[in-house]
Amino acid sequence: MSQFEHINDVLKATAQSCIGSGSATSPRGMSTLEVIGYNFSLTNPRARIVGFPDRRWSLPLAIGEFCWHMRGDNSVEALSYYADAWSSFSDDGITVRGSCYGNKAFSRIHGDSSWDRCKSLLRNDKDSRRAVITFDVLDESDLTTRDKSCLTTMQFLIREARLSLVANMRSNDIYLGLPYDVFLFTMMQEVMALELGVDVGAYTHFVGSLHVYERNIAAISSQYNRESNRSTMPRMTDLDQLPDFLAAELAIREGRETKLDSFAPYWASLLQHLTNFKQRRLRANDAVAA
Repeated sequence: MSQFEHINDVLKATAQSCIGSGSATSPRGMSTLEVIGYNFSLTNPRARIVGFPDRRWSLPLAIGEFCWHMRGDNSVEALSYYADAWSSFSDDGITVRGSCYGNKAFSRIHGDSSWDRCKSLLRNDKDSRRAVITFDVLDESDLTTRDKSCLTTMQFLIREARLSLVANMRSNDIYLGLPYDVFLFTMMQEVMALELGVDVGAYTHFVGSLHVYERNIAAISSQYNRESNRSTMPRMTDLDQLPDFLAAELAIREGRETKLDSFAPYWASLLQHLTNFKQRRLRANDAVAA
């Protein structure tokens, strides 16, 4: 298995594999180059910030998606605020059916959530191999839905006092999907590690169909040539502030006042990115109105 220290290395390697040796295939009539059965390990899950300036990867979108999932939300409006493209993945214009991973992980329809059951398993048996969350099952709507879950399972494992995460995906687009998926999954890994009182271990990623859409090949070929930084996020702290952090994200999105100085530096820095994004949106709207 390929091991990488930074998400930049992951993106370069997956692009090289798909563009260099991928096979042509066209699911639902969309031309792609595909590699079947790809896997890698990110040895430092905190090295999740994409460092290609021409890529225009959106940290506010990544943070907003993290909030959306940790809140257990499935409304499309909260995501389309950060990226209009999310609206096209809703079957009814109101909810996201497949990719609402947090909604599935934190749902308590049958008692404890899958997230809580995994946590209990690992607290009772630190060597357990049973801490698995399932995100996808086959049903009749698979032929017509706009949003089929790409993530199939997450497995949490404590080894050598570190929490590793193994994610299995049926499908992964290396351009628009992979960099945001790795950010989200490793952030969730770090939350679980803090709840269990251990440090984070490696993040491992398995994909059935790793692919690049033909329309994105030229952009990838040019954008990944220049690397500006290999930044790493600091260690997550003050997990007790997570509920207030999620409420603050909603307040910023809705234009309500939020006091960042009440938060620990880790969460305040993320909220500052969201505040800056809100201000850019307001300026853009003012420019259009003018």
